[in-house]
Amino acid sequence: MRNKTTKLARHFKVSRKSPKRRPKPTAANPKKKLSLPASPYLDAKQRGELVEMMFMVQASRRGLIVAKPYGDSRRYDFITDAGKRLRRVQVKSSTCRAGRGYRINASARRHSRATYTAADIDFLIGYVIPRNAWYVVPVAELRSTTFLVYPDGCKRGGLYEQFREAWHFLGAELHCGADFGMSASRRQSVDRDLDH
Repeated sequence: MRNKTTKLARHFKVSRKSPKRRPKPTAANPKKKLSLPASPYLDAKQRGELVEMMFMVQASRRGLIVAKPYGDSRRYDFITDAGKRLRRVQVKSSTCRAGRGYRINASARRHSRATYTAADIDFLIGYVIPRNAWYVVPVAELRSTTFLVYPDGCKRGGLYEQFREAWHFLGAELHCGADFGMSASRRQSVDRDLDH
């Protein structure tokens, strides 16, 4: 039996001796491989899943019922129910700086110029991870495949700042945060557009 294990060890180049300790790689010895520690960062899919869970918590805290359709084949991630109407919601997140703001991708597919339409979704929810800021943007307000938000503020106001923490568009009972300058008439106008 011992003879067979020795032959197998030779065939697979397995050493029967205890493994030698490898010296730690140094800059003085370039022949040794330098290995980086495992990345503590999430990939895009994992980050998206985490942000979706965070959205469910935030929407539920505000009195919304949140449902997730089975599979990934729909253009929307969630359906929210405030008792009066169901709304289709797509959740996006960003860590991408663009000057003083953050860029949120609003394209329907990766590497595509197709934007979301009212036939696809009712709202695009943008979450700026480093600033913990939520933007509830009606699909009718999307102008291009990307948009900039300024959670730290900007001199010119920012086109989408009126939608920051605008959970009331989804019919949320508990509205946390300020309206950031959105007038009551503007809010009624957007609500009216969404109901048609």
